[in-house]
Parts: sequence; C-alpha cells; structure tokens
Amino acid sequence: MPYTLNGSALSIAEEPNHKDGTLWVPLRAVSQALGAKVDWDPDNQVAIVYNGAYIYTVKIGDENVDADGTKLALQAAPFTQDGDAWVPARFFERPMGYHVQADWQTKQVDITNPAAAQTASTGGDPMGDPA
Repeated sequence: MPYTLNGSALSIAEEPNHKDGTLWVPLRAVSQALGAKVDWDPDNQVAIVYNGAYIYTVKIGDENVDADGTKLALQAAPFTQDGDAWVPARFFERPMGYHVQADWQTKQVDITNPAAAQTASTGGDPMGDPA
C-alpha cells in the first residue's frame, strides 16, 4: 500500500500522483482515513475538512489554505481530477500537524500522528487532534 498511518497500511484506492515535482494525494480519501470529515461545495470548488476541533478550507486552484482562520500557503494549488480533489501530500503536515514522509519516486506516503506517540504512553486517544 502506498499509504501508511503510524506504520499501519491505509486502504486508499487512489495512488499518489507525481506531477510537476510534487507528490499529490486525494484529499477526501486521505482525510477520511485520518478520521476527518470532508464536505464539498461544487459551486465554489471548495473542500472543507473537519479534523477534530479544526476546520481547513481548500479552494481548487488556490495555493492558500484557510486553517482555522489562518492563511497558509501550500507548495502548489490543489486541482481536481476524475472527480477527486488533489492536494500536495505536505498538506497533512502543514497545516494539519501530522508528520509526513513522501517519496515521489516510489509514490509512498507515510503519515505519523504526533498525538499517537504522545498518547500511547498516557493511554489517551491516538486519533486525537494532531496539532
């Protein structure tokens, strides 16, 4: 599997896509695999990701993401392909707070939730907010 979370394989149908020096991943599939909820506004081409108490707004064609009211720049603007919104794999690192290792040659994306490592020793919820 080309995706892992905390070392465990994620079942995501769409393979990462290498394009123009960036490794792209499907926003909805990866977000949902991480436990987030995603809404899509087709009229405005905007995806809204709800991850715990945090809200991220991603507009297709705009490299700026609204992360709970703070504008953050992605390395490239999200796009749609075959009905899916695609974001740079680093979206899940910044602004969402996960650690991401992405290898564009092998198309492998390894995601680590820093909260999982912290809560493993305290018995907390490993899928808690990553920030």
